[in-house]
Parts: sequence; structure tokens; C-alpha cells
Amino acid sequence: MALIQWWTSISSSEQAAWIQAVGSVAAICVAVAIPAMTSLRQRRAKAAADAEKAKNVILYIYPSLLRINRSLDRFIEITNSAYSEDDGVINIDPDDGDFQKHIPDLLAAASSLGQFSSTVAWPLRALLYRLIDMQHWLESIPAIQRSGSPGFYRNNLDDIRERAIELNVLTGKALKACSTSLQEQSNH
Repeated sequence: MALIQWWTSISSSEQAAWIQAVGSVAAICVAVAIPAMTSLRQRRAKAAADAEKAKNVILYIYPSLLRINRSLDRFIEITNSAYSEDDGVINIDPDDGDFQKHIPDLLAAASSLGQFSSTVAWPLRALLYRLIDMQHWLESIPAIQRSGSPGFYRNNLDDIRERAIELNVLTGKALKACSTSLQEQSNH
């Protein structure tokens, strides 16, 4: 009610000035809001597209993760001192525990880490770090054996098995993160 009284008490030129001022403020708000909304939509669309690309890259490395996981399981099983071939356990690993052959495939994925969300990149980065360390260590064994310790591998099998167990845990975490990411629904 007070606003109506004030409005009727001012001159028509003042009313026109107020209408122009309010209109100018509204135009500025619209001029700022439209690009902001457009930018927000574009960022969301880019994030959704990036998430889809990351899922495609995950699908590329996921089989390698499954293979090294299966080979690590088998290696851990057959290097267990209680292991016996007569246990009746079915070997589903075509590589019979030779997890080392899968390391290069996974190391090739290191260049893709920037495409993943942190929930996927972190466990993969941790796994890749340990794989690099293991690969470096395993590559030194032939030189050590040639230098006068022919039984080095056999004598350090328990240490290799412990490292393989750690790799298997990290592989499991990476598989879980990748699987979770692949099952997330898109927001577009």
C-alpha cells in the first residue's frame, strides 16, 4: 500500500526514470544469467562426455586387470607352501600364474590416468606404481643369477609371493573402482 502511495506521489518523469532504472537492472541480470546458464550447460555436457570417454578407456584396460588378477591368484596359490597339485582346484588361468606377462599391458594404461575420475585414477595409479616397482625388481633377477646367485628367484619366492599378494589386493581395488564407474548411470 505504501508503495502505491509513493508511486502516485511522484511525477510522471520520475516514474519513467524509475521504470527505466528497473528495466536496466533487469536487462543486466538477464545479460549475465543467459551466458552463465549456457556455460553451465556446456560444462555439464563436457563433463558427461568426458565421463563416457573415461568409461570407454576403462573398458579397454578392464580385461587386462581381470587377466592379471587371475594370474596373480594362480601364482599366489601355487607358491603357497601348502599347495598340492592333488588338491583338485581347477586352474582357470591360461597363463598358469605368469602374471608378469600382463604388466606391460597395464603399464601402457598409465597415459590414460588423466581421463579418469579420482575414484578410478587413484587405485589404478597405486597399482601401476607397484607394478613398475615389481617389474623393475623382477627384471634384475636374471642379472643377479648370472652374477653367481643362480637360485636367487627360488630363494626369494616368499618375498615375490608377498609382493604378488599386495599386487592382488591393489588389482582388486582397481577392478572394483572400474566396475563401479562402468555401472554408474549417465546424467544426460
